[in-house]
Amino acid sequence: MTGRARTVLALASGLAATTLLSSCGWTGPNQFALPGAAGGGDGAWEVQIELPDVTTLTENARVRVGDVNVGTVRRIEVDGDHALLTISLDEQVRLPANATAKIGSTSLLGSAHVELLAPPEPTGELRDGDRIPLDRGGAYPTTEQTLSTLSFLLNGGGIGKLEEINREVTLALSGRADVVRNLLTNVEDFTTRLNAQRDDLIRALEGIDRFAQIVADDRQVVENGVAALAPALSTLNEQRDDLAAALLAIGDFADAANQVITGSRAELDANLRALEPTLRGLADAGPALPSSLSFLGTIPFPLNTYRNAMQGDFANLFLNLDLTTARMDRALLTGTPAAGQLASLGGLIGQLPPLPPTSGNPLITPLNPPSRGGN
Repeated sequence: MTGRARTVLALASGLAATTLLSSCGWTGPNQFALPGAAGGGDGAWEVQIELPDVTTLTENARVRVGDVNVGTVRRIEVDGDHALLTISLDEQVRLPANATAKIGSTSLLGSAHVELLAPPEPTGELRDGDRIPLDRGGAYPTTEQTLSTLSFLLNGGGIGKLEEINREVTLALSGRADVVRNLLTNVEDFTTRLNAQRDDLIRALEGIDRFAQIVADDRQVVENGVAALAPALSTLNEQRDDLAAALLAIGDFADAANQVITGSRAELDANLRALEPTLRGLADAGPALPSSLSFLGTIPFPLNTYRNAMQGDFANLFLNLDLTTARMDRALLTGTPAAGQLASLGGLIGQLPPLPPTSGNPLITPLNPPSRGGN
């Protein structure tokens, strides 16, 4: 075979091999497992990870747990609208079932790797063939994203305005240092007092929280109460004009009463001043009034002897009557224009003129007046 024929045959063979590898999903040398890489020994196990984007991650990239290489990325596939990674881990690796996965970089310009993280509250254990879902997969900001954000901050952000902001602040504070210093002192005092009452504020907020919880637990009762108030509110709304008229009438009455009181204020003050001695006398005699009413009970028996008034089926009565004109005059007419009139008469009230002395029976003789012609 000539040299030309051998060249053509080699080219044909290479083209055929390239076509065959392309049809089998050939992605380059990284598709081959590297000898001695983590996750390739005996007892290695695989886990699938769903990620929204693999950024610059390639096959045979490292898998790390706590900055320690524990595995290798074996395959990168497309599963719907997200990426699906298959990683191989060393036999001794132990991770919780709710572990998370992120793509990171070892340095600013370093290679990408997959980092497995345990959550704050781990549960279960990750096993061979498990899949970490998309909601637990993500990526740290890449170098490109960091630089683009920094560029936006420097060019389109507020950094360029710092000088202008500084100038405006200096202009605003110029000549007002004392005012600003006083304001800052007051703010410091306010924050100090607020911090001193922190426990009270926390207790108040906790009380509000408990009240809100009680209202939430009794929500049906509150709803029923609001529903029951609806008819009353409707009635009040219907009688709004009447209520407004009543309030206006009360206002008119108050104006009229104010005018009356204002117009008769002098007379009212004079009447009150005239009542002052009487009220003061009643106040001074206040303790004696209840005791004086006890004398009403002495008629017809003294209070201290009422238990002895009734003895069986009869009552004892001892009565002293003073019907002399002098005593009646003092009891009834003292302080009146007729005082002394009865006393001047002398004797007893209703007393007959004195009878001549008789030697007969003193109980019968007054009933038989002597005849005109007798002796």
